Amino acid sequence: MNEHDDNEPKSIDECRRRNDWPKWNEAIQVELKSLEKHNVFGPIVHTLKGVKHVGFKWVFVRKRNEKNEIVRYKARLVAQGFSQMPGINYDETYSPVVDATTLRFLIGMSVFERLQMHLMDVVTAYLYGSLDTDIYMRIPGDFKIPDAYSSKSRDLFSIKLQKSLYGLKQSRRMWYNRLSEYLIKEGYKMILLIHVFSFSDPNQDSP
Repeated sequence: MNEHDDNEPKSIDECRRRNDWPKWNEAIQVELKSLEKHNVFGPIVHTLKGVKHVGFKWVFVRKRNEKNEIVRYKARLVAQGFSQMPGINYDETYSPVVDATTLRFLIGMSVFERLQMHLMDVVTAYLYGSLDTDIYMRIPGDFKIPDAYSSKSRDLFSIKLQKSLYGLKQSRRMWYNRLSEYLIKEGYKMILLIHVFSFSDPNQDSP
């Protein structure tokens, strides 16, 4: 299959059948190293009776420039949040987002306080959030099973998640909680009505 095919691969097996497999493989390894760096995965364990584990999926995307030329291959391992059950492996999922009114407020406040505005992006932001409940995921095919379990079916085991993974229902909330904790620690105060942080006066007591 030609690397310029318009259809993105849907699985690792499909990636392997393509001419551009080396590029997809490189993207997969980059993703796995990122997950390892953030300590997303805990131990592989025997799935206890009654434990509902979540599924996973690989998502593959080719980034293109304004000339429609492929400039980057990207792979992301995501959890299948639709397989989660409320009250068992997730509870709260809400996290605030910036709407037009809030954005106008921030611009107005920066003008009034004579502050400069900066835009930033946190790469793989969700991976910084710690989970608030135990979540076990099916083991991806390329993950090595411990030798002690190698003679048994992979379906009997699961991998425990230690950090939020894209696709989980509570991942967005876990990232928001992590960011909030950091900002409060750095001296920011929350405007509760719109869940926005403003920097506190360094001459005032910390919140």
